[in-house]
Amino acid sequence: MYLFVRRGRLAGGQTRASMMWATEITERVNQVTGLGVSLHMQMFSAEVGELVWATMVPDLATLETGFEKLQVDDFFIAEQDRAHGFMEGPPTDVLEQVVHGEPVDLGPGSYTFAGTAVCAPGRTADAVAAAIELADRAQAITGAPALVAMGVTGTPGGIMWSSSYPGIESLEAGQQAMADDPDWVALMDSKIAGLFVPDPTSAAQAIYRRLM
Repeated sequence: MYLFVRRGRLAGGQTRASMMWATEITERVNQVTGLGVSLHMQMFSAEVGELVWATMVPDLATLETGFEKLQVDDFFIAEQDRAHGFMEGPPTDVLEQVVHGEPVDLGPGSYTFAGTAVCAPGRTADAVAAAIELADRAQAITGAPALVAMGVTGTPGGIMWSSSYPGIESLEAGQQAMADDPDWVALMDSKIAGLFVPDPTSAAQAIYRRLM
């Protein structure tokens, strides 16, 4: 199972037009490909105005077929070209392989809390094992489905884990449950020490709200 993610940051100044464009191009992608691409916006986090398109595929051939269909669709090509008027720059793509957990579809209005880090050289296997253990523990504390994925493209050794919530209330409750758990911080400290690159620019946490 693979997770494909495309990110782009709105330039600002055309809020209504840019969001209408984002909705229209997402609808067209799904009409043409049937990939079930979802649209998200980063919330309460560093990259203000960032849009994220995401889809899960069982194999790369499915993703390739979808891309090939889009490249011969004139409407999609025109909308893709029109994006230059709304975005700060070209989008960035990343392909990740799911190594733990099952994808869930909670629909528009749901939230995802995602963290990323980079495995330390020579510690990838241990880092992945620790990430899976932490994801399972977080799911046990919050009740939110957790997912762990490894980067196929992007920064070498990149790893992502995420938790999904049906709404803002459940996200807040989950965060509070983790803050109240007496063992969570100690578990994190014991499991991640020496397993991930210590450079703070290589790690991030963000919250995303699904728009469609």
